[in-house]
Amino acid sequence: MQCSSVCRNLVSASQDGKLIVWDSYTTNKVHAIPLRSSWVMTCAYAPSGSYVACGGLDNICSIYSLKTREGNVRVSRELPGHTGYLSCCRFLDDNQIVTSSGDMSCALWDIETGQQCTSFMGHTGDVMSLSLSPDMRTFVSGACDASAKLWDIREGSCKQTFPGHESDINAVTTKTKPRMFSKYEQRCFIEIQIARGKNARQSHTALLEACAVRHKRPNLLNSHPIVLYVGVHSHIAALVVNLLRRWNWEVLEHPPYSPDSSLFDFDPLKMELPHRVSFRTRQAIIAAVEQSVRKLVQQNAVDGIRRLPEFFPNGYAFATGSDDATCRLFDIRADQELAMYSHDNIICGITSVAFSKSGRLLLAGYDDFNCNVWDSMKTERAGILAGHDNRVSCLGVTEDGMAVATGSWDSFLRIWN
Repeated sequence: MQCSSVCRNLVSASQDGKLIVWDSYTTNKVHAIPLRSSWVMTCAYAPSGSYVACGGLDNICSIYSLKTREGNVRVSRELPGHTGYLSCCRFLDDNQIVTSSGDMSCALWDIETGQQCTSFMGHTGDVMSLSLSPDMRTFVSGACDASAKLWDIREGSCKQTFPGHESDINAVTTKTKPRMFSKYEQRCFIEIQIARGKNARQSHTALLEACAVRHKRPNLLNSHPIVLYVGVHSHIAALVVNLLRRWNWEVLEHPPYSPDSSLFDFDPLKMELPHRVSFRTRQAIIAAVEQSVRKLVQQNAVDGIRRLPEFFPNGYAFATGSDDATCRLFDIRADQELAMYSHDNIICGITSVAFSKSGRLLLAGYDDFNCNVWDSMKTERAGILAGHDNRVSCLGVTEDGMAVATGSWDSFLRIWN
């Protein structure tokens, strides 16, 4: 199962012979695709939302286009080449996909031509899972040789090997790196704010709010303009609601404790900007804002909405889950294990792992029918998601970070808030 990165859909594959695209809000089926082989083990959703893929004991990665106007979704490309079962597949884009297999290898494919571009050899056991890095230039694989390997997609070579587990690694996951505005975009945004008569502090706060929207609701930026109204005091909140209702504007609701109610991860009033100082030129305001941003970044006060704990750098760490009943956190730059997540009462294997949007929580599916939630900083168990009647075989976090989806051998998908 994998959640879409551009919409509220998710795709799941089951040995009932169906590949199903779901609307995670309504639980309605968007597409129900019959498979040629029911022995399916993995599925993937393309970043664009236009394609899905699956594979399993047929040793073939099958690509399906969701852009067809016909009633039935059919295979658009089959990628044969592995000599063992297909254990995992992940799209780089609409034209490239990476697969892992029981033949102890991973492969990069050109979907348009159907040809294998690169083969990644080095594991001495079945490769069970893979996870792409945020920049799509590297990926991590976990295998039955109890090791995880970091691969460079462009060079086709193994860069690092991470031992530590005592049994098969069934799952790996990396933390998504936030998409920040470029320096040019930041400067243009601040200049627009200045042209509207905003001062340096207001310009800086507006930039942070724009970054928050870009991280939390990227689909809104691709669909239609929105108005972000914050700081509504109690005595005018009703007036604003009535005005929006009269104009027939869409109001985006959020549940209690939504991260959307907090636009950024630090107090903007702590910025070290000069007080009661007037700036005579735009360049002076821009220089003051940029200096403030640099200080905040140096102090690790802000890395965007998806800021991770200090020891968990963006895009430079990954987690694994193994049959040895432990999850482990590895740092790529330090080339070593940082933390292990285990409990005396847990003696079963782990099938799947995923990080929360902030990276503070690590979620893991277990053979004992539960999904355990770990505090990635304290290495303590923060909670248990219990409800399935059989082993939890897969899990994923939605793009907005508001829900977790789990799949189980009990034939159910469950969405957790």
